[in-house]
Amino acid sequence: MNKKFIPAGFLLLLICFSACKKETAQLNLPSIQDYAPMEMGKYIVYQLDSFVFLPFGTRDTTISYQVRYTVADSFKDNSKRTAFHLTREIRKDETKPWVVDNSFSAVNTGSSLEFADNNLKFIPLAMPIQNDFSWKGNNFLPNDPYSAFGFASNFTDDWDYVYQSVGEPYSTEELNFENTITVLQRDDVLGDPLIEGTSFAEKTYSIETYAKGIGLVYKNFLHWEFQGGNPGVQNNYKGFGIKLSAIEHN
Repeated sequence: MNKKFIPAGFLLLLICFSACKKETAQLNLPSIQDYAPMEMGKYIVYQLDSFVFLPFGTRDTTISYQVRYTVADSFKDNSKRTAFHLTREIRKDETKPWVVDNSFSAVNTGSSLEFADNNLKFIPLAMPIQNDFSWKGNNFLPNDPYSAFGFASNFTDDWDYVYQSVGEPYSTEELNFENTITVLQRDDVLGDPLIEGTSFAEKTYSIETYAKGIGLVYKNFLHWEFQGGNPGVQNNYKGFGIKLSAIEHN
């Protein structure tokens, strides 16, 4: 019987080549710093559309502003990591002065980006940055963080953030970007309030786009809940949303 053997030296060479090729591919992956650069004085101005249902939930309204996020300072957090302090300024339009109205913090751990908003921590970006990679972006959130606002469901629970369109161009109404990544955070619908007799329905949609060398250039978040279907009781909506679209940056 004729047997063929692969020389041990050749087999070792194949293993080394495969390992080197995989390591090279990993080294060529974009980094979090590429799409969320934390540099002192860096800013992005957005058109902000804020959506909310009016009292008693019979109709909704949208209010528009301009907001400017600026990397204002750096500091060491409780874990001795380098963190960045971001300020948010707001104005009705370009004829009005900027007024500081909020602040945030961000930490690039190398493997993820941690972003803290009013004591709520999110993981908007994680490694590796490649199409279809997913992670639990809301893992640091407490249970039912928006219950104080009267929402019936814990709609922030167990989100899978997923990369889409890595390295693709993207355009807002004002600006064009050659290299971006999109993170689909949630796209979930339950029930249909247009169907007669529906007692509960909800919709949650959240997506963000980051441009290389710039940062977040688009965000669209929406959550609403519908309660109805009871004879003699007025149907009611509760919900909120924001849309950020970059119009200027340095």
